[in-house]
Amino acid sequence: MAHPLADLIDWAALGVAGHVRFVGSAGQHSEDLAPSRDWSHRLKTLTPSGFLTGDDRPIPQSRRAAAVLVPLRPPGVDGLWRVLLTQRSSSMPTHAGQIAFPGGKRQPEDENLIKTALRETHEEVGLDPSLVEVLGELPPYVTVTGFEVTPVVGIVGTAAPVPDPREVAAVFEVPLNYLMNPINHLRYERRDANGCRSWYAMPYHDGERLWPIWGATAGMLRNLSHSLWLT
Repeated sequence: MAHPLADLIDWAALGVAGHVRFVGSAGQHSEDLAPSRDWSHRLKTLTPSGFLTGDDRPIPQSRRAAAVLVPLRPPGVDGLWRVLLTQRSSSMPTHAGQIAFPGGKRQPEDENLIKTALRETHEEVGLDPSLVEVLGELPPYVTVTGFEVTPVVGIVGTAAPVPDPREVAAVFEVPLNYLMNPINHLRYERRDANGCRSWYAMPYHDGERLWPIWGATAGMLRNLSHSLWLT
């Protein structure tokens, strides 16, 4: 069954040349989700089986350590948990204009990758690291630009983000149950002389505009969903 947003992504505007074909959704799950202590335990005891490990493209052998925060907002009046996401500034040297989690590469002063994720989040969107309740980490995801990215999952409370315009063009939120529902995990592919490349996208429309969540960010969200449904 076709997804209502499947054909609305402007792939050319996102830098994907050629014909892109929608393959289908990953499935369906209707259960409402909420982070829990059990979920935190699962994040701390994950094994690599079944997780996406990186972009479906040639990846440089030299990899740089990086981390992002997967920021979870507690339920508001509508009772829904939400995920905070950013749109990167068009002036950024990598992944310009794309939808991303706040984060970046590890610096020498970072004690560990959790510290990297919290520091970068503070720099990009102004969230106080002391107010983040870290739940755990997902397996690393390797990007086509050579970053080995560790997603750190944390609850960030209700403080308003203050984005740095040099790095962040916009901040928005998406209901967690929308992003975790496999029916919204859309698979695309593009074929050319070098073969077939495929990736996930999770397009979301907030009533005003379409947010094309895809690539590494969608891959990490897919892994988060997978971690929830492990038995």
